[in-house]
Parts: sequence; structure tokens; C-alpha cells
Amino acid sequence: MIKRTILFLIIFALLSASEIISHTINPKGTMSFATLLLINEKSEILLLRRKGTSFGNGLYSLPGGKIESGETALESAEREAKEETGIEVNELKLVHVVDRQGPETEFYVFVFKPQAWHGIPANCEPNKCDDIAWFPLNKLPEQIIPAHKQAIEMYQNGIIYSQHGWGQK
Repeated sequence: MIKRTILFLIIFALLSASEIISHTINPKGTMSFATLLLINEKSEILLLRRKGTSFGNGLYSLPGGKIESGETALESAEREAKEETGIEVNELKLVHVVDRQGPETEFYVFVFKPQAWHGIPANCEPNKCDDIAWFPLNKLPEQIIPAHKQAIEMYQNGIIYSQHGWGQK
């Protein structure tokens, strides 16, 4: 009985130490996203308002999403444009990269601007988006994902790379 109790205490101590170490080290994962700057002839940008998602609920964002395994950033941007807005994009040009550090993960947001696109943008994912609208580039909504706002502003200033969230705790 005493041997079992000692064994139990040793196992419990090892499991507790493992739990403490995993919370102390807190390794970060890295993900990549591809987004689109869809700008019309009136210098308005297309934004989607997120709902029912794990990040950014109630905030406007650029159309786009995670780059999937086996997919290039360009392929992801093309796929996401079709999935989220129903349009086809062509001749994508990389216009900005945001190097973002969040609380749980680090990620890169590749921002592409299509030289041409076809179709009429629509909300093709109503379970993830409750509004799709054009906004003047100089009057973005206040409720926008900060890294996306930064990417739009950097694009307007011709800056191709920026960082967001690094050094902020």
C-alpha cells in the first residue's frame, strides 16, 4: 500500500511538473494568411464583417483566410476570393506583408491586389460574415481588425512590409 502511494505521488509530481513547464514555455505556432485588396473604380475597398468565428467577431476584415497545406499564398488568395465573395481574381500582385505577433500565435498576412477581377461581390459565407460593404479608402470603419487596417494604410503609403504586435504584452 505504501509503495502504491509513493508511486502515485511520483507520477502526480511528474505530471504536475509537465503541466507547469508547458504553461511556462508556452510555445507559439506560426500560421500564414492570404488576403485581398479589392478596390473599385471609386477608390473604395471591399470589407467583410466577421461573425461566429474564433477571431475578430464584429470586426471588418479583408477577404481572405488561412493558407492551407499544399497551397501557395496566391492559390489561397484566389480560393478565398471565390469562397467568400464569389468573384474570380486575376494577376495578383503582392502589395504588403504584415508580420503579426498575437497572444497565442505568430502569423504572416500576405496582402494581394488583383489587377483584374470578375463577378459581383456577394456574401457567400453568411455563417462567417454578416455584412459585406465598400468603404472609401480614406474612411475605413472604426470596427476593423487592426492588422488589416495597418495593411491598408501601409499599401496606401507604398510600404510593402510592416510588423504588428511585436513587443506588446
